[in-house]
Amino acid sequence: MSNAAWLNWSEIAAVAQQRRVVCWGKGEWFTKATPYLPRPAAYIVDNNPNDHGAVFEGAPIEPPATLWSEPPGEVFVVITSTGFIAIADQLAAQGFVPGRDFCVTPTLKDYGVIVAVREHPGVVYFTVSDPPRDDAQTGGGLYRYDLRARRYDKIVPGQPHGIVAGRGELSYLVDDSVGGIRVMGGAFETLGTLPLPQHSRPHGLGYCAKRHRLYAVLPALDAIGVVDADSGRMLDRIRLSDKVDAAGTPQHHPNDCCAHGNSLYATMFSRSGNWKLGAFDGAVLEWDLDTHAPRGAVVSDLWMPHTPTVIGGQLHWADSMRGEVRNTSWKVLASFHGFVRGLAHDGRFYYVGQSQHRYIGRRLGTANNISLDSGIFLLDEETRATRFHSVHDIVDINSVYVPRSAR
Repeated sequence: MSNAAWLNWSEIAAVAQQRRVVCWGKGEWFTKATPYLPRPAAYIVDNNPNDHGAVFEGAPIEPPATLWSEPPGEVFVVITSTGFIAIADQLAAQGFVPGRDFCVTPTLKDYGVIVAVREHPGVVYFTVSDPPRDDAQTGGGLYRYDLRARRYDKIVPGQPHGIVAGRGELSYLVDDSVGGIRVMGGAFETLGTLPLPQHSRPHGLGYCAKRHRLYAVLPALDAIGVVDADSGRMLDRIRLSDKVDAAGTPQHHPNDCCAHGNSLYATMFSRSGNWKLGAFDGAVLEWDLDTHAPRGAVVSDLWMPHTPTVIGGQLHWADSMRGEVRNTSWKVLASFHGFVRGLAHDGRFYYVGQSQHRYIGRRLGTANNISLDSGIFLLDEETRATRFHSVHDIVDINSVYVPRSAR
């Protein structure tokens, strides 16, 4: 159903000022709408033939045929029924235009959000880095989740982390089980593999279409590898510091990245390189995509952050340990009770991944409760309404992905 069908009462009064008002649907929602109508309803339309000819709160009840016989532009229809999606389809099939010829009563808007979130027919993909299991439908891999059916299936086995869209239908998947990056076609079939350094524990992945380069986060090296997307050749390594040389082990724990414009953004547990000492001074850092020179911190004071992502012209990130997703420096887009990691958007809703929490002790005293559930949240940005899609027997969700064709 078109968003144009949702008008407020002032907009209804303006568009219906020279028309008779007809309501479709008797009952509670008609009663609630009556005080706000610009004029009393001329009649009520209802699909139930048993009600035709009756009167409800002073308004006669008519069959849809009565409405179809009205001259074009003579009436404005206000839908006052929870079956508004099917009724809107009936009206549209008869040439009525949402927003111009009909709308849904504003008193049903909250219910409309519930229906939109509950009935959203999308498909979302997510990566799982759990160890392999005998059960083919659990353990690590790339999964497909059908929101309406509430069913998920593993479509690529492995131990993947980051996934990103490439040119056309291509996508790229970091998969430690193949030692690098899978190059995948439109059906997620593997077309080839681009190698990454051994024992680098690759995680997040970014892609720049302009340069046709991939940016693979290599936590074990405290670096980000710059890879030619055609040849797979490693063009450069962006080092976070020289601490790994002296310590012999990584100190910053970078995890995810994204390329946007002329900048590369990456999240890490510790900007200073002291997270192993308990200093979780997490940040989103920025580099120039041409020179690979550092530009400094974009966001600081984060607690085990992940998933820097540009959506709608805004940089988003997950402050994972706090269970928050943000898209400005001072506002929280959404807050959850679990460890959030993985973020995507389909043009209407956000999708937020939540992993089984492994850091209960660290959150004691800083959270009212701690969720141990894994799954995907469907989030409506305007109302902050969410619906949780649980995925059983899965621990670590790393990335959430919506193909370009589905946005």
